[in-house]
Amino acid sequence: MQAGARPERMQFGDRRPFRWTFAAAAVALVALGLYGVEFDLGLLVGERARGNAARFFEGCWPPRTDGPFVGPLFGLALDTVCVAALATAVAVLLGVPLGILGCRAATLGSLFVTGDIESSWLHRGLYLAARAVGAVFRSVPELVWAMLFVRVFGLGPSPAILAIGVAYGGMLGKVYSEQLEAVDPRPVTALESVGAGRAAAFAWGILPQAFGPMASYTAYRFECAVRASALMGLVGAGGLGQRIQFSQLDNEYAEIATEVAILMAVVVAVEWISDEIKRRIA
Repeated sequence: MQAGARPERMQFGDRRPFRWTFAAAAVALVALGLYGVEFDLGLLVGERARGNAARFFEGCWPPRTDGPFVGPLFGLALDTVCVAALATAVAVLLGVPLGILGCRAATLGSLFVTGDIESSWLHRGLYLAARAVGAVFRSVPELVWAMLFVRVFGLGPSPAILAIGVAYGGMLGKVYSEQLEAVDPRPVTALESVGAGRAAAFAWGILPQAFGPMASYTAYRFECAVRASALMGLVGAGGLGQRIQFSQLDNEYAEIATEVAILMAVVVAVEWISDEIKRRIA
């Protein structure tokens, strides 16, 4: 290269056009959304909205703190955590097989091998089926799943547990498969070079590397399940969510303040425990 000459730009080195296009598309999408829902800022900051907000916050203070009311709330908080724990267990039971079957290295044998292993129609079918089932599970929000399960099981914690478990199972399956495919291929190729089969290479080369990230993401999903289980009060799942709904229907704002405060404390405690677990796993 001659002195003073500018180095040639790489073909895909300049990302500025893409960034500007992405930013313009995002702005256009937001503008279209505001127009589509007929968003009116005046409804949020108008006189009526300010008056309703003032009455709500005045009603919340002071929160209700008498023993006969507060005592049972801790039991309801425990019910909320139990629903979240059972729902996470259901999600793991669904997500693990979906993640393994949806991983190309495990099902198709095409991620690390050199091409000497051909996938059968059964392997390809399992892979596509796992991907499709996971997409269906996570494409429907847990609240919609809950409404569907209420038709089968009636009101109670069962539809809430299944709704969160099915929706989160699809999410776990997708993330598990991505984490299984993102491992270092060198241990796997070393096992394959000494004659290890697909199952052995997966069990001893892929899974140990992906276990930490998979466990960390599962702990995060449990945090989300605790918050989601509070919404399941709409389907009679019990817990704090249903108690907040009753207080809201009775316009008992002081009760709502106490119930929301306890829910926030539970969520913070669960997140702290989850962070400790993830730190120790890492």
